[in-house]
Amino acid sequence: MAETPEEPTPPEPPEPFAVKPEPPRNRTLEWFSKNPVFGLIGLLVGVVSLIATVYFGWISVKDRDLSLTVNPTRTTIVKAGQSSDLHILYKGQSVATDVTGFQVGMWNAGRESIRPEHILSPIILQTSPKVPILEVRLKHTSRPVCDIVLDDSHLEDGKVGLSWRILEHNDGAVVQFIVAGPSNATVVGLGSVEGDGIIRTVKVLKGTFTDLFLYLLGVLAGVIVAGGVAFLIPSTGTFAMFTNKVKYRILLGSWVLGSLLGTVLYFLVYTPMPLQFD
Repeated sequence: MAETPEEPTPPEPPEPFAVKPEPPRNRTLEWFSKNPVFGLIGLLVGVVSLIATVYFGWISVKDRDLSLTVNPTRTTIVKAGQSSDLHILYKGQSVATDVTGFQVGMWNAGRESIRPEHILSPIILQTSPKVPILEVRLKHTSRPVCDIVLDDSHLEDGKVGLSWRILEHNDGAVVQFIVAGPSNATVVGLGSVEGDGIIRTVKVLKGTFTDLFLYLLGVLAGVIVAGGVAFLIPSTGTFAMFTNKVKYRILLGSWVLGSLLGTVLYFLVYTPMPLQFD
């Protein structure tokens, strides 16, 4: 009897291709990508909190900060070499040079009072270049109790000494100078105070066109820096999931942040003067 041939074994079905599991998504970033407004609000709140922390921490620090500023507005009383019926005599001698008038402000910008015992070396206002002082007087002081006094015994050497009973925060004086010198003559502060070192010469905030231009320049710098960072970071890494619409919103928020940073930088560089020039 013939043997029945064995049926061929069917080939095994091929294994299905392995499907790689999707990498886990960062749900936090995904949520912020869908709700960018909350992200911007959180960013602004964080920046404001940081600025407030730095500001209140700064004002809580007690220090002595004797500051000096020279009014950029000058008055040329007599111009040498020009015919004039006005002649200046100083101690019986005719003054042949320019005669210029200007004002100088000095005050304690710190939050710790400055008393005579805190003066390590005498406080002197010295003309630069060194030109004689024809007249000097106190224009006005912050408070009579400060008892600010000028020492005019060395005017020929271009020096004026200052002393006081007490200078608390923003206490000071405006001093009027008339010097035998050019219109670019100025004054520098000499001397030192305990815990302060040298007298700090500052540019005051006066609200002029130049100040406004520098303010806008500071804001523009902050916008460029913050906006550039915001434009580059979302284009790489995990932030690439953001749509262009979200990226532009982040860029807009960064511009706002940059404006705030520019404003803060401007007021850190320029110091408001508590006393006003005439």
